[in-house]
Amino acid sequence: MKTVFLSGDYYHADDRYVHPDNPRIEFKNKHELEDWKYDGETYYYHLHWQETSNYVTKALSMESVSTYIDDEDSNHIRCRDEYRRGIAKELPDRIKEDVLSGRCRFMIDHSTEGYWGIRWEFLKYVFSCEYKDIIWISGDWNTLTLNSPVELHYSNWWERACALAYDKHDISISELRTKQLKLVEDRIPRDKMCTYYNRRIRNHRINMMMIMHHNNLLERTNWSWGGEVDGGMNWNNSLKRFHLSPKCMGGFKYEKSYDEVSTWKNLQNGKPTTEDLHYNLVNTLNDDHVLNTNFQFIIETWATAGKTCFLSEKSFKPFMLAQPFITYGDMYTIQALRDQGYNVFDKWINHSYDSEFNPLKRAEIIAEEMKRLQSISSSEWADMLYDMRDVFHYNLENLKKANYRFSLDI
Repeated sequence: MKTVFLSGDYYHADDRYVHPDNPRIEFKNKHELEDWKYDGETYYYHLHWQETSNYVTKALSMESVSTYIDDEDSNHIRCRDEYRRGIAKELPDRIKEDVLSGRCRFMIDHSTEGYWGIRWEFLKYVFSCEYKDIIWISGDWNTLTLNSPVELHYSNWWERACALAYDKHDISISELRTKQLKLVEDRIPRDKMCTYYNRRIRNHRINMMMIMHHNNLLERTNWSWGGEVDGGMNWNNSLKRFHLSPKCMGGFKYEKSYDEVSTWKNLQNGKPTTEDLHYNLVNTLNDDHVLNTNFQFIIETWATAGKTCFLSEKSFKPFMLAQPFITYGDMYTIQALRDQGYNVFDKWINHSYDSEFNPLKRAEIIAEEMKRLQSISSSEWADMLYDMRDVFHYNLENLKKANYRFSLDI
């Protein structure tokens, strides 16, 4: 049995990491470290990027650790010495001594994110350790094939979260799914075509919204736009080295739509929002939207040219709710779901966009598929959903197996 000490009082769930039938890992609170006796086997100090301590959190933020942020805007140069000193003060003396002696290793947990281009040398420096002392856990599917100076592990944290929400924690989800399947069995036409949510504004979401607006594809969707969340359209000015200004995309083809979208505040279906989009609605389901749409149009956290392949809860909710989907995400997002055993509705939906390297072209291909899907009548959609019944059941059963995949093996 491996021992992992949690570095803070943050939320932690063992079932996001271990095999249910053979856990092989025990998690302990930091206060237990004082009386714990070392048994000769390497143990681990768990550092959660979001809620560990002041300097650890700063050092593990995107603004420090990922090359997605330009050097000129990153903290990894100007703050590295400050972070090193601060982390040295925050870490327990025993942890520092045991890492130095090889008894303990840092387990840095980015399970809930898919950051890429990690500055490994920066991490080694601020934690005053060697590469061999670091284990990096990530939600980036590409972690399985990356070469790195540190030990890497992929975590299906969000897949497990959705599986557990359905299986244990929320009766309302299973009830909603039952209502959904009843509508499918009865071939009830839906009022809207799809859901299309954009809470936090990022460049790829601006690009997709411009294209949707330009092609008049919003009217038949239940859509949202967080134009005032986290600075809205100004949220990511520091990222222009990696993405052209959205207004220039397509040779200014979408300029008028950009000018319109840039004026939007927090909207739902073109009207001021009735929900607080400043609050992350990760655990929220809108029953009316689920039961009155044919499919989900998922806008994932990122839409890179393969730099990461991050699957958040957005990618797994359709399997809970018995819905087909199209996804604007990283390259090969759909293939990653296939690789994990899911049926992605290829019989009915053209996912050829998934292999497109250029994120803008990928968005334009998706828009063409959206036009095709919206051209299908409500009655035809009802028949299509009826024909998907076995796939809905299969995908839920595969989701339930999430806890048996990608268990942390240290």
